[in-house]
Formats: sequence, structure tokens, C-alpha cells
Amino acid sequence: MSDPDTVATILQVWFENGYLLDPHAAVAYAALLRHQAQHPDAAGILLATAHPVKFPGVLEPIIGQPIELPEAVRHLQGRPKQAIPMAVDFGALKEFLLR
Repeated sequence: MSDPDTVATILQVWFENGYLLDPHAAVAYAALLRHQAQHPDAAGILLATAHPVKFPGVLEPIIGQPIELPEAVRHLQGRPKQAIPMAVDFGALKEFLLR
């Protein structure tokens, strides 16, 4: 799916339903719609695992307004990002999680 298709999906859902999809959920939603177009009797469930507030630099220009920070994450604003470099390896992930 192209970036313009992702933007179109985000805008469609935003204007039709008042719900802001994060970019990954927008791709999944578009895929679900394509699947249902080919299988009209298919039900679908979409689980978005990221909040749109994670993508302000992408989503705010698309919808033309700021994304309101939920109360639950306001205390995180301005804190430095923390990341741990890790090999792309299940064993490394398992070892990290079990320590």
C-alpha cells in the first residue's frame, strides 16, 4: 500500500467516523476492506496496537489539527526516548525478557 493510499484511508475513517487511525492500523484497515470486497460475507476485526499520539508529525498535517494527548500519557511529554539495541534474533529477545 502506498503512502497516499494510507493517507486516504486515515482521512476517510477520520471524516466518516471521527476516529483517528495510526498509520499501521490504516494499512491493516485498508487490507481488511480489500479482503471483505473479495469475500462479502467475511467478518473482520481490527486491533490497533499504537495510539495516534505516537505519530504527531505524520498525522497532524494529515488531519490539519493537533492530536490531543490522553491524560494517561501527558506525564511522558518531553521525556527522552529510551531504546535498547538488540539483534534480530528470537533467542536474544527471549534472553532479554527473562533476565
